Amino acid sequence: MPKVINRLFPLVLSVGALLILGLMVEGILAFSNHRIAQAALDEAARAAATAVEVVESEGGPLLELRLSDTEDQPSAYTLAERALGPAVSRVALTEVVSDGNQVIVRGWITSPTVFLRFIGWPAFNYPLISSASLTPP
Repeated sequence: MPKVINRLFPLVLSVGALLILGLMVEGILAFSNHRIAQAALDEAARAAATAVEVVESEGGPLLELRLSDTEDQPSAYTLAERALGPAVSRVALTEVVSDGNQVIVRGWITSPTVFLRFIGWPAFNYPLISSASLTPP
C-alpha cells in the first residue's frame, strides 16, 4: 500500500499544481481584459459627453444629452460606439443615459477563457459602467 501512495502522491501534486496554474492564468487574462474594456468604456463615456445641447429653462440654461441622431450631429450612443471602434470588439454598449450633470455609459465585456473552456466555460461576461461630466458645446 505505501508504494501505491508513493506513486500517486506526485501525480496528485502535479495535477493540483496544474489546476492552480491554470486558474492563475485565467484570472490574469480576465483581469487584463477587464482593464482594457474599462478604459475603452471610459473613453466612450467621454465621447458621449460631448453630445449635448443647451436648453433654456426658467432656472437658466441646462445641458441635455442628445439621444437621437440628426443630419449634422450624432447622438451620444453613436459617439460612444464610435469611440469603442472595431478594435474593442468584445465590449458591448447597453445604455447611455444622463442625469443632467454627467453621462453614464453601461456595457459588458466577454472575456474568453483558455483552460476553463475544456470543462464547458468558454467565456466570462463582466458588467462595466463609466461616467463623464457633460461638456457644453
